Amino acid sequence: MIEPLVDARSGMSRRVGDRRPSVRAPRRVLGLLWLALPLLGVGLALADGTALPRSGAQLYRAACAACHGDDGRGQPRAVVGFDTELPDFTDCSFATREADSDWFAVVHEGGPARGFARMMPAFGGALSKAQIARALAHVRTFCRQRRSWPRGELNLPRPLVTSKAFPEDEAVLSSGVVLRGEHAVVNDLVFETRLGARGQLEVVLPIAFREQADGDGWAGGLGDIVVGGKWALLHSLR
Repeated sequence: MIEPLVDARSGMSRRVGDRRPSVRAPRRVLGLLWLALPLLGVGLALADGTALPRSGAQLYRAACAACHGDDGRGQPRAVVGFDTELPDFTDCSFATREADSDWFAVVHEGGPARGFARMMPAFGGALSKAQIARALAHVRTFCRQRRSWPRGELNLPRPLVTSKAFPEDEAVLSSGVVLRGEHAVVNDLVFETRLGARGQLEVVLPIAFREQADGDGWAGGLGDIVVGGKWALLHSLR
């Protein structure tokens, strides 16, 4: 999903016995003001009846570029006024992993909608759903090799019989318990790491614990390690 921007807690910190504000406080205040500018501009346009831009690129420049930059790489820290690095929308590995529904939720409801900081404001009161969708469509264009990278919408729930087709970075622990006869607990620890746009390296570590036949405790150990590869031959949202 979109990386968090910065802790929303602002205000001036003081030392015990010292009434002078921290030197970082003005920078945080400036950062909050800078983040408020897009919402202020959109709000003024709605208040005086001025029509908002219609194209996705124009909407992005009006509502998003103040922080995320015209090129989608994020404004420098010296400009936005906070230290946390902004996400780079041109990084296909980052920009293609999540579905539009997750991006939409963050823009519409703000950062906390998906566990990010309040510094990512909510635009649901300023932009219509159609306008947000057009702005997000423009954000998708920053990834120049987007046709090579499977989109997050194709990251379907893990199937029961076959392996998931979507290449991704994750660790999965699958466990089973044998209750009849000799009791046993069988675990498969799966590590998956993405290689480029369509590839994936997978390592499976089987770990099992079995009750001794004579009832004298349990024995366990590591089984045969499996190493595999995955390559997405074809992907299409259509």
